[in-house]
Amino acid sequence: MHDGQDVAGVDAADRPAVEQRAAEIEIPVLDERGITFVQDAVTKKNYKKLLTPLLTNGGGQGFCVNLSVDTSSLE
Repeated sequence: MHDGQDVAGVDAADRPAVEQRAAEIEIPVLDERGITFVQDAVTKKNYKKLLTPLLTNGGGQGFCVNLSVDTSSLE
């Protein structure tokens, strides 16, 4: 079983998951690894309000990986 850390030593709990369709997420797996789950769609209207707290929580530089398909990340 995965120990909850990636190769960079970042704790999985420091990487929240944002997904609109909760039915497609294995919530128990996230819970057991301490990963925060936010059920919401990231849209042009809400992305700053939704992502700012997630990217600025804790120390260090925040980062976001967009795993969506058929989307654009121009802003």
